[in-house]
Amino acid sequence: MLNERISKFLFILGMAGWVVSLVLIFKLNIANEVEDLKKHIQVKTAENAFNIVSQALQDKKTDEEIIKQMEIWFSTGWTAQT
Repeated sequence: MLNERISKFLFILGMAGWVVSLVLIFKLNIANEVEDLKKHIQVKTAENAFNIVSQALQDKKTDEEIIKQMEIWFSTGWTAQT
């Protein structure tokens, strides 16, 4: 009898966590915040890559120098992050 009560109590306690999680997800609209965070990360990643490439090319004066440098990067498989 006592063992059965403990198992029921633990089951209810475990389910309470799931219920609280669902309430928070729907109440606080966490799904939209996650999407906004993903979009923000994508924008900042693109900005970072642009800043890295523009800084690496700042000493190149002509279009030919820029193209030559980019061809070197492409041939070695480099990206803005590497």
